[in-house]
Amino acid sequence: MRSCDDAPVPDYQWFVRIHDDDTTSMIVALYLLHRLCGVAWPQAAQLTVAVQRKGFADVAACASRDEAEGLVVALQRGGLRATLRCR
Repeated sequence: MRSCDDAPVPDYQWFVRIHDDDTTSMIVALYLLHRLCGVAWPQAAQLTVAVQRKGFADVAACASRDEAEGLVVALQRGGLRATLRCR
């Protein structure tokens, strides 16, 4: 899972979640996860499979709401269904 800054994982409060949909291809999801979330290709593939199996996956954890919202908007502009949740 990508972190939006250098804070330790327990300090994260905002999570970016992507959801399964019928319109976005796996290739697009892989590319966006790699490009926007900064995850390696193998991890992006694992997250994409998790989305198809479970219907969603948390792809980033952020300490601030603004950072998380920015990532959600970028993923949505790329065509993914993304939401924000607070721990």
